[in-house]
Amino acid sequence: MPPLRVSRWSRRRTHSSRPRVEALEDRRLLANIFHEFTFFSGAKSITQGPDGSLWMTSDGGVLDRLTPSGQTSNFLRRPYGGTAGEIVAGPDGNIWSTTTITTFNGTLPRSFSHIHRITTSGDLTGFYLGEQPTGGLAAGPDGALWVTLPQEYYKISVGLTPYPWGGPPVSTVQANLSLGPAVARVATDGTITTFKLNPTGRDVLDLVAGSDGNLWFTEDPDIPKIGKLTPDGQYMEYRLPAGVFGATVMTTGPDGNPWFVETASLPTGPPADRIATVTPDGLVNEISSTLTGVAVLKLTTGPDGNVWFLASDSGLHSPGTSDRIGRLTPEGAVSYYALPSGRLAYDLTTGPDGNLWFTENTNRVGQLVLADLVKADGPPLNVDSNGTVVGPLAAIDAAELNPKPGDFTAVVDWGDGSAPAPGVIAQNAQGGLFVQGGHSYASVGQYTVTITIKDAGGASATATTTAVVPVLAAMDPGSDTGPSATDAITADARPTFSGTAAPGQGVLLVVQRADTPGLRVVGGMIAGPDGSWRIQSSTLDDGLYAVGVALVNLKGDVLSGTVLHLGSSGGLVIDTTPPRVVAASADPPEGRLVVAFQDNLSGLDPATLIRPEAYRVSGRAWPHGPAYRATAYSLIAPSTGTDPTSLAALTIDDGRPIRPGHLTLRVVSSQITDLAGNPLEGQPLRHRPRDHGRPVGDYVARFPIRFHRPFHRARG
Repeated sequence: MPPLRVSRWSRRRTHSSRPRVEALEDRRLLANIFHEFTFFSGAKSITQGPDGSLWMTSDGGVLDRLTPSGQTSNFLRRPYGGTAGEIVAGPDGNIWSTTTITTFNGTLPRSFSHIHRITTSGDLTGFYLGEQPTGGLAAGPDGALWVTLPQEYYKISVGLTPYPWGGPPVSTVQANLSLGPAVARVATDGTITTFKLNPTGRDVLDLVAGSDGNLWFTEDPDIPKIGKLTPDGQYMEYRLPAGVFGATVMTTGPDGNPWFVETASLPTGPPADRIATVTPDGLVNEISSTLTGVAVLKLTTGPDGNVWFLASDSGLHSPGTSDRIGRLTPEGAVSYYALPSGRLAYDLTTGPDGNLWFTENTNRVGQLVLADLVKADGPPLNVDSNGTVVGPLAAIDAAELNPKPGDFTAVVDWGDGSAPAPGVIAQNAQGGLFVQGGHSYASVGQYTVTITIKDAGGASATATTTAVVPVLAAMDPGSDTGPSATDAITADARPTFSGTAAPGQGVLLVVQRADTPGLRVVGGMIAGPDGSWRIQSSTLDDGLYAVGVALVNLKGDVLSGTVLHLGSSGGLVIDTTPPRVVAASADPPEGRLVVAFQDNLSGLDPATLIRPEAYRVSGRAWPHGPAYRATAYSLIAPSTGTDPTSLAALTIDDGRPIRPGHLTLRVVSSQITDLAGNPLEGQPLRHRPRDHGRPVGDYVARFPIRFHRPFHRARG
């Protein structure tokens, strides 16, 4: 820890003013982590300073400065102690705080209030205010500090005088006596201007700067009004909704408008607070529903776009009685984080590290780390050649909380201009949660994927990752023969592939046969000015192939590569061999014919096996009986990966036993194909030669049906 600086107005350090900072145990909350740091001083008000530290006031005139890492760089004491007031960062790069000093003139107590300007190097200048401020202190829209004052306010003109009964010099003020509530404007040079407000005998409580360039303030908790004050002292009041008794603390909300607490209970009754906002024209919108039984004491806008507040279950609107920290989303969702037993919070603010910091009653300062449990899932996402990404997108490190997928929701912005889509919250075997999602990109490029995760209370956290699409590639539908243009089963031995890459990018088409080791380059080209490319493969033998695309530079060095996911199997099937009939038989008692087909690689197209037009039955029963008819067609057993045989059945004469006679079956070759589109291998005809070495014509089988024996094999 660096040495502590003793300022010119803190001449000595006592044992009680020496800090002890220690990190206590972490306490995990839903989507947040809670830390504590211990002090001796008993900090009260807290604010973020211009130097990247937290500044705090405490009773006894002590100011603490704490870095987000928990190190104290200064421990300062204002002269003659005093009761801590508010503290804010001023527009001049200094810290400003209020203090009330109580002294005795003989046996009578006297209280004097001051506002102090403290530089980040520790120099202090005090300006005398008079009676104690009501607690409101804010940096105004006009570059000055503004302080709320009670109904009786005195200023004395004594030139460059010390504090009452000694002390460092203060700036000159003019004598003035003001009856009724007032607001003081304190310029950064110490010039004080007082604006008297409505002489109702009530005090003004809190004030903030609005986005409209004015100051907004609350009055007593039992006055149902909220006020607006212009920098030149003109003010007006707006009545709160019916049923509201008054308003208390304020903050500048995420929309730039003042947010404040409405009290809807009598001082002696249970609290029924609500949090509301007011527009520049005085329109009050209640954001939260009634927080029954909860007293709201402090408000601040968090870095997550939500409003955070201190809440007390005791029902007391007294500082230092908050036992919970609440969070209110702009949509009105409320959730709470209970402080450890015995802890009561006094004030809270957003720190320079983007987390919430709050002071406690037990000489501690707490830190609530927001969205710490949500993180991106490491390296860029894997995108296949079709531009499709499927997989874990972000992890939620909340295993210690025993979370369930229903505790969170997720929305994914894929970064390509498409509409955000819901993500799926899944859980692994270890209990960890992650966001799952899938998407297809239409163009090559690098995309930032944003995952927004919300917990059950409505608070959100964001994780980002990257999807890189270096190349898009697909098999041309025209090269995919057979019944499907997308199954990558083809009789084309030179299929064509096309896609997009970066303009001028070298693209190689590579394959690897399943039963042959090593890669084979089967084509290549340079992508055109629009990034498009189209490559026809060199001749491929029948077989199963893995197909990939490699991007290369002008030297031929491979820059990256991707494997094409084709069809249901993921690979390319080249099948130029036609299927054939391996057997045909008659089953007269059952009234049917059975035909066995076989294909060497792709398998028979089952739809073609039961086409009526694929079969022709002729002949008649003896001696002059009726002609045989096929009345139904069915598939008995389709081919499988282990058995390439398919069995088709033809029902003859509605399934009645086949009468004796001569029956002829003709299987029309052009009507039955395999999945690659190869037509059935037929029988050669005497007057027609083989076509490229293959038999042409239909398959013909003749069945002499003599008796009702179980089976009759075909006689060719």
